[in-house]
Amino acid sequence: MNYRPDIQILRGISVLLVVFYHLQTNFFYSGFLGVDIFFVISGFLMAVLYNRSGNPNVLDRGVLIDFFARRARRILPAYFATLFVVLGISYFLLLPPEFRSLSNHTLYTALLIPNVGYWFEDNYFDVANFRPLLHLWSLGVEVQFYLIVPLVVAIFSRSKKLLIAMTLLSFVGCLILNGRSPNTAFFQLPARFWEFMIGFLCAQLFTNQGNVRRPMGWVSVSATILIIVIASIDYEGIVRHPGFAAALACLLTATVLVFGLPASFARSPLGRLAEKTGQYSYSIYLVHFPIILLLKYEPFAGSRYAVEPGWELLLVLTLITVASIAMYHLIESPLRHRKHRLSQLAPLLACITLAIAAAPLLKQHQRSSYSQEQLSIFDSVHDKITFRCGVFYELIAPVARSCSLTSGDHDSSLRFLLLGNSHADAIKTELAETARKHGHALRIWKDNFPLGMAKTTPDNVSAEAMKHDIDVVIIHNSPGYFDRADTQELVALAEKNGFRVVLIDPVPTWSRSIPLIAWNEKFGDGIPEQQHINDHYNKVSGDLAAIASINGDAFSRFEVADYFCKPMCQKVDRSGVPIYFDSHHLNLRGTKILTPVFEKIFQM
Repeated sequence: MNYRPDIQILRGISVLLVVFYHLQTNFFYSGFLGVDIFFVISGFLMAVLYNRSGNPNVLDRGVLIDFFARRARRILPAYFATLFVVLGISYFLLLPPEFRSLSNHTLYTALLIPNVGYWFEDNYFDVANFRPLLHLWSLGVEVQFYLIVPLVVAIFSRSKKLLIAMTLLSFVGCLILNGRSPNTAFFQLPARFWEFMIGFLCAQLFTNQGNVRRPMGWVSVSATILIIVIASIDYEGIVRHPGFAAALACLLTATVLVFGLPASFARSPLGRLAEKTGQYSYSIYLVHFPIILLLKYEPFAGSRYAVEPGWELLLVLTLITVASIAMYHLIESPLRHRKHRLSQLAPLLACITLAIAAAPLLKQHQRSSYSQEQLSIFDSVHDKITFRCGVFYELIAPVARSCSLTSGDHDSSLRFLLLGNSHADAIKTELAETARKHGHALRIWKDNFPLGMAKTTPDNVSAEAMKHDIDVVIIHNSPGYFDRADTQELVALAEKNGFRVVLIDPVPTWSRSIPLIAWNEKFGDGIPEQQHINDHYNKVSGDLAAIASINGDAFSRFEVADYFCKPMCQKVDRSGVPIYFDSHHLNLRGTKILTPVFEKIFQM
């Protein structure tokens, strides 16, 4: 394939979309589509570059070794340089809670499966955790795609229709997973395979070994403008990603790859700037995200992206530019062109071993410089367990509406079903432990929604209760997420179908992270922060009044205010350890305060 500046221009546009999305500026609201564009370009280039020797045996050992050696030189040196630099800087900059998260992420990153590691956690758009290496998930997907490229080429050489069918199946599977397991759809290669294949099939079917057959510059310019337009639309939260918006971005990218941008545009100042940005795009992608997060870092605050317009934005962009140029000229470019074969794996294995060994050692060394009292505050941030039913259950039981939290449900005295938003998820462990103590079974509603939202309707909950012979449905939500009409409807269904409805009042919530407040009060300059019970509950007094107005023989309500506020609301337990892992979710220690409430429920 001849050199194509328009591909570099596409890369430049893509990386700018991603960067400005992460900066949370007032444009490119959907700039994350830049990653989907990268996947299409990657699939296109792999179709062209896989077998440069023209060997008819696409699975020949020499062809395989040459391909993997070139991919390793292209991706891994800068990848591991980013990992080690971030790990080193973070050791001195971060407090133990955030460094502990980074240390755990380093294991998956060093093994080239960061997407698998983040798959076990909450979704990509969650900002509660500090994850400066989160952006490397896409490199994990890239590497995993490279591993199957030889097989893809072999299938294409034997059955083009089969590969097209696999592409369509991947897209349909992606859409289905978006409704069942969004994390899987976002992070895993099978659900992203179709994006690579759009580029791959375009290169194989509509170009001459990657060169444009029939230039149609005006079509490609229009497609490029549309890419920028759809990346400027805020559709996040309306539909899940990747979906039809990603498909449109991928098809527009394929249009540019097939028809090419006009040479006049490529030679223009704007085109040359985009082309130069594309040249540095890999280095820009690697360095921009950790620079933003490390610069905006605040203890216990999770991932903070938003950069203020003006001097702060100028500073961040300057740092990204300087770091990208340094990465490109010192690491990416020199090592990319160095000739060595895949069999010389010693440097790669050394990098993996060093990263895996260094991260936990640095974590323990950092913790050794703090007192046990300080460490107890740090550890409260991680005092929680797997979200909801866990990612595996989403895959093995995609149509199930609930999962079991206790074993031996068939031998249980009574069966309970817990539903609600993330506050219900926070109390599930202690609730399940209390249920087991009394010989009862407990299930949890799989969707993280309060009653009345999405598929968590009274009819669906009642149907699930009947399916599993549920005796009691327990409802618990954060303040402000109570709907009287839906609850009253569920109570009516409960009276009709022979089960009960129990509502646990919302727990007190705070305006700031409780571990941060505890840290500032004991070891910083923070002023002690106390709040009376009314400060917490006045803002949801309408909710509490509506809860009190629910009537029916099948309904019971359990108040929790006296367990937390007598009269001042507590943030820590008697030993001074925070009972929340953020500003409003109880940690495992905090949920034990509600054990008396749980005991009453299971003894009804």
